[in-house]
Amino acid sequence: MSLAAPWTLLLLVPALGALIWLKTGSSSGAARLPGHWHRVIEPALQPFMARYTIAESRPPIWLMLSIWTLLVLALAQPSIDTGTATDYANLAGRVMVLDLGAGADIHNQRLAVIRLIEDAPEVPTAIVVATSESFEAVPMTTDRAHLERYLQAIEADVMPVDGRFIELAAAHGEALLTRAEIVAGQVVMISGGTPPARETVRPPQWPRALVVADGSLQPWRAYANQTRARLTDIDNLAPLSRDLNRDMAWAAWQSDRSARRDMAPWLIGSALGLWLGLFRRRRIS
Repeated sequence: MSLAAPWTLLLLVPALGALIWLKTGSSSGAARLPGHWHRVIEPALQPFMARYTIAESRPPIWLMLSIWTLLVLALAQPSIDTGTATDYANLAGRVMVLDLGAGADIHNQRLAVIRLIEDAPEVPTAIVVATSESFEAVPMTTDRAHLERYLQAIEADVMPVDGRFIELAAAHGEALLTRAEIVAGQVVMISGGTPPARETVRPPQWPRALVVADGSLQPWRAYANQTRARLTDIDNLAPLSRDLNRDMAWAAWQSDRSARRDMAPWLIGSALGLWLGLFRRRRIS
């Protein structure tokens, strides 16, 4: 068991002090009979009767101390390690979509891919090429040499078909993330030149980004809004990696949380049960 706020256990010190004070007061003979009962009860019986009367009128010390202890433990946020964390073997993944039908500078597109890989080298990356059809050029891998080797071979001239359909390739990338059971994923569309004509766009299933490798961002804003992609250029790629790292941290936190059982609600419930029992006892008496 672990405590998220162990310093709150210091709140047990006042309870311990109150317990010592009550015990000391009751054993010192300070307890007296109420009213004028001392006139009709034998002096030898008065201490016993006084302690009995006070015990009947005062809530049990052990009960109050138990309630206080349970509430303090709940404030400490205890949790038990269940050892059943969610298995996120493929925690993160990223798909790069290269738009070869844009007439954009392929060298800048390659540079954008390399920079993104450098920002997150531990994240598996796939490359999908967009023409009028979609082609998976590189499957999910963390082998940078393998990625760069195939990346250098990608050219519009070597593709079996020409044309331009970025949305088709983006959907292909989303399918790769889903099939790999990725938890924190991202589809990065890398293009340039002039935006495509209006495409049939379905609601994205994964976070998207649109990197304009060359040219101005302004003509691409409408297309970025249409595809619900975060728009940036080749010189401002850091926010994309921050977005992915944030999603990865959230997924890891969820995994850690699933491996622990929060005991605070149970402790609060137990304290409430004792509190209700105390009121019931006073009502009966």
